[in-house]
Amino acid sequence: MSLSVILIYPLQTAKLLINFIILLLMPIINLTCEPNINAVMLENEELKLLQKSYQLIEDQCVIIKDDNLISHITNSILQLVSKAQYSVYTIQMLLQTNKDHPTSYIAFAILDAGYPVKSNLTQSHIRVYHLLINGFAHLSTDFGKTIIRPATKLDKMVSRFWNSSIKFEGADLFNKRYYLESTEKEKVKSLFNIEFLKSISKMNNISICIEHNKMVISFLTPLKPGHSVMLANILNNCHFISNGENAR
Repeated sequence: MSLSVILIYPLQTAKLLINFIILLLMPIINLTCEPNINAVMLENEELKLLQKSYQLIEDQCVIIKDDNLISHITNSILQLVSKAQYSVYTIQMLLQTNKDHPTSYIAFAILDAGYPVKSNLTQSHIRVYHLLINGFAHLSTDFGKTIIRPATKLDKMVSRFWNSSIKFEGADLFNKRYYLESTEKEKVKSLFNIEFLKSISKMNNISICIEHNKMVISFLTPLKPGHSVMLANILNNCHFISNGENAR
């Protein structure tokens, strides 16, 4: 960089130098200043959202404080749900839904996305966190690999010629809103009860991933207080949750 350019554009040159130094130091900052995620202070609005979400279902749930169980549920969720590379998923509060379902849970979690790359291809200097809620359950039956997601326009177009999504009698709204595919179609058709399907179809932004006897329920939109109620409703209406015999 020539001296004439520095003299003519001193402010711009200073900004470039600062950004360059920050980018050089970023790996060092990531290694030496890694925060304890469980101690992260959420924004005030997020704290209120978490509190409101819990209050809506606290009368039907039990708070789980067993660290081994929390670790087990965390690992199980991460086995089924993909996340961005280098991001960290940490459960902040784990709830058992009710006594009748000792292996179904609702997890309030933080996803630490680190320092994401912005649209101009520069790395953000602000650490990004997302507050999430997931439902998790051990199931009484091995459903292979089963996916439930909102139906796309392409799904609806293809279904006119080739019906790849599993359909259910008496669950018209579910059939309209969601796409369901499974490696164990006959088990799904015979064991997915109508109450479970109808509780899912009350919203159109739910994603469910089942792998063998584990199920994770996620929302495709930011957390809202009503999501905890919907998760509790879905889990309570699921008639194929394990009674604890094959919970690990």
